[in-house]
Amino acid sequence: MAASRLPLGLLILPLITLLAACAAPAPDPGRFEMRPVLEAGADLGIDCTAPTPTTSPETPVVACDRTNGEQFRLGPAAVDGAHVSSAEAVAAGPTWAVIVHLDDAGAESFRALTSELVGLPSTDGRNRLALLIDGVFFSAPAVQAEITDGSPMISGSFTEQEARAIAARLAAG
Repeated sequence: MAASRLPLGLLILPLITLLAACAAPAPDPGRFEMRPVLEAGADLGIDCTAPTPTTSPETPVVACDRTNGEQFRLGPAAVDGAHVSSAEAVAAGPTWAVIVHLDDAGAESFRALTSELVGLPSTDGRNRLALLIDGVFFSAPAVQAEITDGSPMISGSFTEQEARAIAARLAAG
């Protein structure tokens, strides 16, 4: 008895559908993340010449501060761009800063994170919070106090133009 043949199109369409359903979505490289520093040091064995891989917010990552060579192992993102309701550039003395306004869920996650980090020792860097923009390490400031208002300030030696560009990027998510 001869096997019946299905038209090729009837076999390919379910295969394409199955492959599409099984494929993991590509992480969005255009994003903002706040991640706790799990470990920081000058020589953690991280290749700082390689680009930081883009991963999901739930996945721990490694990162490097390209300005001073410091290396970091970072935990999952505690807050990401989905929780940024707005961001604005503000004058902060002779330089500029960026204030990030978080939605209620982001504010609560950020409060919980800063509450946890402020109690950790500063000797090993675990009291720091890493900021990544578009998958690139931006900074890792030490947390000095629990931040409860949902509007953290990112400060540095920013020019007005730099602060406005950062604020625009963060406001975009």
